Amino acid sequence: MTITSTEVSSLRSDFEWTFNDQCQILVPTITYDALNQPTNSYVTGTAQSCGFDATGGTKRMGADITIQQYDAQVRLASSTIVGKTYLVMITQRFGVVAGYVPQVFSIENISYGISGQLIGLKLYEY
Repeated sequence: MTITSTEVSSLRSDFEWTFNDQCQILVPTITYDALNQPTNSYVTGTAQSCGFDATGGTKRMGADITIQQYDAQVRLASSTIVGKTYLVMITQRFGVVAGYVPQVFSIENISYGISGQLIGLKLYEY
């Protein structure tokens, strides 16, 4: 039995509909100060639905089976563009706006699948 591209698209949209949280992707940029010294800053992307899981763990990565630890995971739509230098900010949990300073995470690892991307996160230290 073969799954058609229409069925795969339908499965993805059904899965993304179940995302109960909201996050923003922070894209790194380099700006220069008055002394022409580079400083890192981030451009905040638009809010999007995501599936946040505050459970940490470990994952084996690469040919050398390196063990990477992460503090949390987030599932994003497969169309979301992310990279290892990006940050993820959780702005809503289960539809409720964060009543605190939103948590910001760095990206540890990215796994791609038919239902989207599963990203291992580490709490970002400012």
